Amino acid sequence: GGGGGAAGTFLRLHNATVVMVAQLARGAPAGLVLDEAQEEEEELHSSPEARVRELEGRIDHATSASALDLVGWRCECLALTQIAWADDLFQLGRASFLLARAYLDAGMPFPAIPHAERAESMLLASAARPEAEALLPKALLALADSLSRAVLAPGRRGRTSQKARGNAAALYKRAADAYHRSLLAMHRVFGRGHVACCPVLRGWARMAVGRSSDFALARRLLARELQIRSAKGVNDPTAAESAALDETRRELASNMLLEAKVASSGRDNSPSSLRAARLRREAI
Repeated sequence: GGGGGAAGTFLRLHNATVVMVAQLARGAPAGLVLDEAQEEEEELHSSPEARVRELEGRIDHATSASALDLVGWRCECLALTQIAWADDLFQLGRASFLLARAYLDAGMPFPAIPHAERAESMLLASAARPEAEALLPKALLALADSLSRAVLAPGRRGRTSQKARGNAAALYKRAADAYHRSLLAMHRVFGRGHVACCPVLRGWARMAVGRSSDFALARRLLARELQIRSAKGVNDPTAAESAALDETRRELASNMLLEAKVASSGRDNSPSSLRAARLRREAI
């Protein structure tokens, strides 16, 4: 019974041969048919662990793949990880984090959220491992960015129903909490003055202005980022460090100008009004 042993191997080879003959009869190029058959046979014999390594190598060297291609490969990596390392919470958390990040890079924050939440849970459960502790701050940042971008997503802006406002407020609170947890984890793993804290500070500041018009919070967060980047580049900064420092200064100045403009004009201080003012200023 079943397809194991020599009988199973014969059946697989027989089926592959039938498919090859059918493809050749339809006029498919012989080289392409053989290549596809070889790939399928290799996948049949390769372990889930080897398949994950092969996919991650493909992702690392992908130069022309689309963002959706990368999401698809990361989905496959997560599925294979669940087979290969079913009881390894770190590996499961890592695969979930990488898929969440791929969704974010593809501009899809909503499907990223559950994977980032799962990554946080898995990495916390395996926090005794140094590699899990080191990855946790990045997973928390992925969760915060996912929630933040969901808050600011075009489909959620302008909703006026009480339920919609309540949902948006809850999402904003979850994002702010995730940024706070990420920042604390960055402090613990890398140190309070490490540049790894800067993406957390920047993302949190942008959400504070875009969603709740909280200029005071954004100013504090960006001032802290400026302090970190200034200290990092005080002695012979690299070109990348200088560019990052200039970008932080522009972000801080832009928010201060927008705050002053809103305060002096007496116009509506709602997020939609602020976004319109920002777009007008950037168009000048």
